[in-house]
Amino acid sequence: MRTAVFINAHSRQAKKNLTVVREYFDRSDCPFEVIDFIVVKRLGKLDNYIDRLTAHTDIECVIVGSGDGTITAVFNALRERKDIIYGFLPLGTGNVFVRSLGLPTDVQEVLGILEQQYCKDITLGEVNDTLFGNMAAIGMSARIAANISDRTKLVLGQGAYLASGIKELLRHRAFTCEIDHDGKHTEIRTHHLIIANGSQVGSVVIGKQASLYKDQLLLVSLGEESRIDYLKSLLRLARGKIEEHETAELIPFTHAQITTYPVRNIEIDGEVMGKTPLVSHAHPKAVKVIVPEKRD
Repeated sequence: MRTAVFINAHSRQAKKNLTVVREYFDRSDCPFEVIDFIVVKRLGKLDNYIDRLTAHTDIECVIVGSGDGTITAVFNALRERKDIIYGFLPLGTGNVFVRSLGLPTDVQEVLGILEQQYCKDITLGEVNDTLFGNMAAIGMSARIAANISDRTKLVLGQGAYLASGIKELLRHRAFTCEIDHDGKHTEIRTHHLIIANGSQVGSVVIGKQASLYKDQLLLVSLGEESRIDYLKSLLRLARGKIEEHETAELIPFTHAQITTYPVRNIEIDGEVMGKTPLVSHAHPKAVKVIVPEKRD
């Protein structure tokens, strides 16, 4: 396949794995015909690197090595190119989207999976005209995303989110959401509303109804008015038992409109992108991705 490789060198795992990745794609027997190997060296110029990628009008495959935010940028830049097959390398901090695909987080293992070129269709989500792979959110995670620095993520890894989360929780207040979803209306108070496409939040499974391989998205509300209740719901989530928490609300949907009081930032795969209100859709079978064989 005619392939462009797109690596974000600022991703946490990129520096130690870039040589291995380049050597793999330079092999004479590599199953991918690499026509461009793009390394994002200046994060402030990401749009220029994206333009270089989209200029290749005849590529059949794009391999992205990055964190979740860069993956979202690539999906949106190539959203009209329905014939492209995607592969992903776990070079980010949390690699949540990669985990949701069922891929390991070891780069050598994933290169072996890419070698097989086994593809499946997955669903993508959309919030206010922005496609996303894993999740969007309002509330606590959006506050964290707005205030955490790339340097902190590089130094502390996933611990950066914990440190920032503790700081934000001390000053965070619950907010009201009015949700119109598939002909129904729901009103909730919450500290954190997740719109899940993938099955993972961090390294834990968010709920049985969330999957890239299902034709729907899943709304998950964590906590009501009190911060203590929010912390309890997080503990349930960490144990894989969020559905058992009495104040957790889980709503599968294909189309939803959400208004918040007061207005809140929207986080999409780790990046703040706009404010509420929002409209969200599921896009079933939106893209083909290379995954491990025999995945249910």
